Amino acid sequence: MHADGRTGGPVALGIAWESFLADLEARQVSAGTVKKYKLLRDRLEAYASVRKIVNVSDCTLDVLTRFRETWKDGPRTAAKKLERLRAFFRFAQERHWTESNPALSIRPPKITLRPTLPLTHAEMVKLLAGCEKYATEVRSTGHRNAQRLKTLVLLMGYTGMRIGDAVNLSAERIKDDKLFLYTQKTGTAVYGVLLSSSSML
Repeated sequence: MHADGRTGGPVALGIAWESFLADLEARQVSAGTVKKYKLLRDRLEAYASVRKIVNVSDCTLDVLTRFRETWKDGPRTAAKKLERLRAFFRFAQERHWTESNPALSIRPPKITLRPTLPLTHAEMVKLLAGCEKYATEVRSTGHRNAQRLKTLVLLMGYTGMRIGDAVNLSAERIKDDKLFLYTQKTGTAVYGVLLSSSSML
């Protein structure tokens, strides 16, 4: 079946991608995610063009394995890219444009997890000193930005928040020594206890 609804014959790789991206937008997938899929499409189509690969069904396991070898990403980025590649070919397989999902047989890279450690006392002092230096060096129009920067550093230091959650935090989320928010990345409801100044500096 073709991406436009007609039956019979192979489906071109470009047409399959157009249908897949249209489906993402219909499902209201975030613009950032769609952009990453478009980047993957551009790279796969460029790779396929050089090797005279036209149809989605011609993207065998060997073709995709060699395509993956061209990636210069770190393990985490490569693993995410492989997930997106698998999602595209799952979409194609479900529509019978390809007999299987060859990307499923590509093993993901090994990822070594490293814990995110808090800043040391010396690192925190250095950051705050940098904010003070910035405030004295910028013009008067930039003084408020220097104050905002210092506030952001202190907020993240006292709460342990991600930067995305910190920049979107509103005052009503803070009550006494507790902070309530929905994390931006996961949407999870979180209560946090604010650190005392003695534990920070």
